Amino acid sequence: FEANEEWKKAALAYQTALNLSQNDPKIQFEAHFNLAGVLARQSEIDQALEHYQKALDLQPDSLEVKTNIE
Repeated sequence: FEANEEWKKAALAYQTALNLSQNDPKIQFEAHFNLAGVLARQSEIDQALEHYQKALDLQPDSLEVKTNIE
């Protein structure tokens, strides 16, 4: 969906991944990170920052997340 710039569908897909992967921190990290990127592209900055923070909580050393937050 991202490749086709279908941001709402992409966000829904990542949200679904979050809901289905509650016991897998790696998938949770990827879903939060990617969802944050989609939200940022939609100018939903506050929500994007929330998901970047959740990703950072899962992987505190992630330079990608820290860079995107800045």
